[in-house]
Amino acid sequence: MDSVTQASLGAIVAYAAWNKEMGNWSFMWGAFLGTLPDLDVIIRPFLSDTASLYWHRGESHSIFFTIILSFLLAFLIKKRYKDKITYQRLYWGVFLVFATHVLIDYFTIYGTQLLAPISRYGFAHGNFFIIDPIFTLPILFAIVLIAIAPRFFGKKTLNISLGFISIYTIYSLFAHAYTDSIFNEKLKQKGIEVQDSFTSATPFNTILWRNVAKVENGFYISYYSLLADNANDPIGFEFVPQNNKLLEPFKNQENISTLKWFSKDFYILRKREDKIILSDLRFGEVREYMDEPMSKWGFAFSWEIDKEAHRLKKIEDRNKDMKKALNNLYAMIIGDIKFHTKIHSNI
Repeated sequence: MDSVTQASLGAIVAYAAWNKEMGNWSFMWGAFLGTLPDLDVIIRPFLSDTASLYWHRGESHSIFFTIILSFLLAFLIKKRYKDKITYQRLYWGVFLVFATHVLIDYFTIYGTQLLAPISRYGFAHGNFFIIDPIFTLPILFAIVLIAIAPRFFGKKTLNISLGFISIYTIYSLFAHAYTDSIFNEKLKQKGIEVQDSFTSATPFNTILWRNVAKVENGFYISYYSLLADNANDPIGFEFVPQNNKLLEPFKNQENISTLKWFSKDFYILRKREDKIILSDLRFGEVREYMDEPMSKWGFAFSWEIDKEAHRLKKIEDRNKDMKKALNNLYAMIIGDIKFHTKIHSNI
């Protein structure tokens, strides 16, 4: 997830583990440790474009990193605090900060390479968007209260904040499973032969869910709001062609195989003037209005395909009116816009 969430989660986990021995300093240690795995970006300038894509959320987010570095950092922190805290308590505190960092990254659709460098597979669930204020803000609020008046707010506020994010996480997992089952059932009813699919939370919430189903020549995209939709209602599926034929001149290049790996084959290709643009579908499309044509959609991750095999030219593909896009998202959440009434399926 985003760096603010990772730092604040690390801070509250470390405080839970070490507050008796370190007091408010545990927040500082936790924020540092919670941010540490994401500092893999420092090495990016020294890597090729393709290598840097493999590197982020790679080794620094693996199970092996979590276990081994926890031993090392606990040893170093022990030197600072000596007999004030046991090595075992330090180790488990560091381990929990790293483990929760990796876990919530796994909960996003971006995912994380849990077995790197042995395997480059990106494990991802999709029950959280990369930024979720409902998860993050209660943690930040608790940290501020405890830091100001630890005796008054300390244990009770800590327990409430940890309890809230735990319950919210469990809710998101159930919501994800429920909406995923609805999408799968509707796809089956329509007779769509699905090769692969995923369901994920939409930006900043866990009420509106998005499904992308891969078929032979493209994808079917759909949305479902827990607030406004009913499982018995019809669901529209919008077909988006993959346009794989545009890759023919580049298909054996390393940059193409890297992007296919990164996107897990959930990508589309568009021709813009004389350029070929590859966009990752997993992170959602930015629309100013619901029936906006695909050619005008914005994407979080898009690249201009280059004939240089090691080059990945990431482009800004979100030149949209974000106020309109957010209004469109909100309207879908509350049901002012129904996806199945605005989008006509090509089935």
